[in-house]
Amino acid sequence: MTAKATGGTVETDVLVIGSGGAGLYAAIEAARNGQQVMVLTKGVLGKNGATLTSGADFNLDGHSIRRLFGFTADPRDAPEILFEDTINVGEWINNQKLVETLVDDAPQRVKELVDWGTRMEGLAMPARPGCRYPHGVKTTGLEISNVLAKKVKQLGQQVTVRDNIMATDLLTSNGRVVGAVGLDFAHGDFVAIKAKAVVIATGGGQEIFPIHTYPKEMSGDGQAMGYRAGAELLDMESMQFITMTFLHPYPPTSARFLILFMSNGGWLLNKHGQRFMSKWDPQNMEDARRSLVAVAVNKEILEGRGWKGDRGGYVALSMRHLPEDIIDYLSGDWYIRRCLFSKRDFDHLKKDSIEAFIAPHSFQGGLRVDENGSTTLAGLFAAGEVTGGLHGADRLAGNAVSQCFVQGSRAGRSAARFAAKNRSAEVNKSQLESLREKVFAPLERKDGVSPLEMRRRLQKLASEKLINVRSGESLEKAVGEIEEMKKSLPRLAARSKNPRYNREWVAALEAENSLVVAEMIARSALMRTESRGNHYRYDFPATDNQNWLKNIILRRVDTKMRLFTAAPPGPLHFARVTPPER
Repeated sequence: MTAKATGGTVETDVLVIGSGGAGLYAAIEAARNGQQVMVLTKGVLGKNGATLTSGADFNLDGHSIRRLFGFTADPRDAPEILFEDTINVGEWINNQKLVETLVDDAPQRVKELVDWGTRMEGLAMPARPGCRYPHGVKTTGLEISNVLAKKVKQLGQQVTVRDNIMATDLLTSNGRVVGAVGLDFAHGDFVAIKAKAVVIATGGGQEIFPIHTYPKEMSGDGQAMGYRAGAELLDMESMQFITMTFLHPYPPTSARFLILFMSNGGWLLNKHGQRFMSKWDPQNMEDARRSLVAVAVNKEILEGRGWKGDRGGYVALSMRHLPEDIIDYLSGDWYIRRCLFSKRDFDHLKKDSIEAFIAPHSFQGGLRVDENGSTTLAGLFAAGEVTGGLHGADRLAGNAVSQCFVQGSRAGRSAARFAAKNRSAEVNKSQLESLREKVFAPLERKDGVSPLEMRRRLQKLASEKLINVRSGESLEKAVGEIEEMKKSLPRLAARSKNPRYNREWVAALEAENSLVVAEMIARSALMRTESRGNHYRYDFPATDNQNWLKNIILRRVDTKMRLFTAAPPGPLHFARVTPPER
């Protein structure tokens, strides 16, 4: 069937919310399985989303790399090695069925991208922290985004892309998701889409923090929409904080860039000149797992051994100990140049250190899905960073992009099968009208609370209390402050009443989503009374496998956020390997 208007509501078979790697792959797969697809994106096709800005290294085993691409990967790198590395870095709370699908499907998905025209730069070298071998091949986020956008356009009328639309809520009927509503902010119009199946692929919620490494549209929309509709989420306490982040150009101004690993020989120093990683991992030092380095960096800052700057605390990143010709060589590396951009930065590193700190990077938690992308709600599927369960307590470097294509393909295929077997359900007119009023309320309200001020308030809270080093006291205060902020949601008002490209109006709609995500992080982190991966508790600094080898799951019950835990044979699924004694 073709997308059509039915009484003011557009109808399609499969609705995909999000146009990054996971969303576009889901759309392509659903279309290849015979369904009419509509894609909603907050930006413009191929020009927004986290995939576009990613380093774009795909993890797959060395055997497959050699077989498919002829690169000189280590022959000892078998699929089982990648599987085990992912579980080890995830601190054993990964869903092993999800990890298994990633390892099994990634080679075919990457081969498919190459067949569509993606150019691979070669093997991702050297091995990233937590990897026994260099598991991946690399390209660029721009390359991937262009190839996927071109593939979508080749599908013609079978895939309709609607730019500049923010989906705000899901439509439900008798426990089933039957579509979504949102705002077309280019025209100031309310939109409603009726669908047999919906795929959420909206990425993370990094915008709850003032400085992060992702595009600004990541406000937690998918997690919040799924939560309000009744879907379960898990592992929301686990968010990756990337190390060696700094503000570019030097001296720091406002843009956000990062160095993902320190295998180039950089040293991290506190204000006493100490390489403090020796206290945490004397063998690997700065090349330790990213979650460990991030915790170490932040503890140095919080305990007064770092420096204080206008944008918060920092430590020093130094490369002065390296010969100048080595630094010159590094300046030509495409990946590091992506982070630093100019030779001037490297010339500075020959003489002085630069300010380095941690910053929020990727979400490990999200919507609870099975290996085929099905959520706990009928008719709702999800893929990519909006989901939880794959990465556990920390993400193995290189798994994020592979996740997008593996999960996008599976979710798109599952949504297509669901749509083929089920008729369209009737949209609840009362629900539709209520959601329309919710969308327009901030624009129609004459005065009230500034959504931009609320965002600044939330970002301040998150940067102080939801970072990777936490305590029960700070998390309890965070929950209390979030509850107070939620009381202001009915009073959010956009000062400008121009309905087109009204950024303040969009910010008001994003505010509820960001508050929901912040509350999920705070409550889940408060409940997990141990330290694991990216979640470090001052009051519970040890990892407790006896009591906490389990996931924290949350869902909405009436109007309250309820949390509970599940251990095997629940979401963890110790299907192939069991955790060591520890």
